[in-house]
Amino acid sequence: MKKMSGMRSAVWASLVVAISILLPAMVFAQNPNVYITNNVSNTVSVINATTHNLVTTVSGFNGPVGLVMSLDGAKVYVVNSNLNPGTVSVINTATNTISATITVGNGATLAAISPDGKHVYVPNSNAGTLSVIDTSTNKVTATVTVGGEPIGAAVTPDNAHVYIANFNNAVNVVATATNTLTATINHASLSGPLETAITPDGKTVYVTNEIGNKITVISTATNTVTTTIAVGQIPDGLVVTPDGTRLYVSNGADNTVSVISTATNTVIATIPGLTGPQGISVTADGVQVFVANTVVNTVSAISVATNKITATSSTGTMPSFVAVSQCHILGLVFNPASVRLGSNSNLDVTIQSCSSSSQNVVFNYTLSGPCENQSGSVPMTITPGAPQNLSFAMTMPCTGQLTLTVSTTLNGVQIDFTSATLTVTP
Repeated sequence: MKKMSGMRSAVWASLVVAISILLPAMVFAQNPNVYITNNVSNTVSVINATTHNLVTTVSGFNGPVGLVMSLDGAKVYVVNSNLNPGTVSVINTATNTISATITVGNGATLAAISPDGKHVYVPNSNAGTLSVIDTSTNKVTATVTVGGEPIGAAVTPDNAHVYIANFNNAVNVVATATNTLTATINHASLSGPLETAITPDGKTVYVTNEIGNKITVISTATNTVTTTIAVGQIPDGLVVTPDGTRLYVSNGADNTVSVISTATNTVIATIPGLTGPQGISVTADGVQVFVANTVVNTVSAISVATNKITATSSTGTMPSFVAVSQCHILGLVFNPASVRLGSNSNLDVTIQSCSSSSQNVVFNYTLSGPCENQSGSVPMTITPGAPQNLSFAMTMPCTGQLTLTVSTTLNGVQIDFTSATLTVTP
């Protein structure tokens, strides 16, 4: 066992709440499949990301467009655009069948999932709203009015804000704690904004502009535009690699994908050979980028190492958007969530590794509560298949809520953020 530095000794012996963190090296199997919406054939193609073979085709949709996968890979949320109001169909990936349908707003377009996996956000372009779905219940818990024509959204790594590309030449910022519009960003470069992507460190938002053929770069610290990047004609989809070093942008009219260095915000490569590329996504290990070719009914796989197309798979008619498994290192839950003074509470933590090799990560933690306020960092090597344990004991001389917040960094870049709250009673 290792101990977190900075933890105080149990000086209030009779009022100790002992918390054990167990980090079993349980490598969750990432969902091996790529899911692609086919807008005209009203289906979703399921393709194996390794073999590039068609696994199955799921039917029962109505103009499917955006889609996202849950963090555990068990569900895929698919937005149906042809209905008024719009709906979101939930695919059970174990059976590849639709297990639930959620009503959202008029003109539902794309979707974004929060890094903690608790919410799916769906912009409704005709209604000028953002629907907030609770993934534990598959119900809409809030509807946020943003105005204009919201289309694409992305959530910051700390789960605090949603950045929405508004086709009405703006970017809206919604605070997730209150589900309220807190800022609207306007700039001359915002010309037909379609989609957004956020770097893993949460500092930068990238926005595609369909009319302006540029990428607008926004600082989240100030919510101001810092620069623009010229790309191909009709840029649509965009995705940041898990290590935060590159941005891939699909250019629908040029039949190319632009590769941008996030360090310099310059185009470092242009990949040809696509046909009407639109939706784009990157695998959790950062090895492959998948792009939907709307004109020829295929999806292309691009090697991040070589920036070349390595495989092409057939889909349904007019493939639009792509979803792949997400990468998150850990998840926290207190069990039980409420304890009495002097009793124990277990904190269950699961490691998910996106790589078959070891990863050197740093867990940055903060303990806060009425009688606790401490923080620190713990470096750890995550080795798939090797058991690892980490524990600490803390003291709390009074009752109330104790919150443990943990962010995970890899090579100095934040790749995960989560928290759990324990209630201590007399």
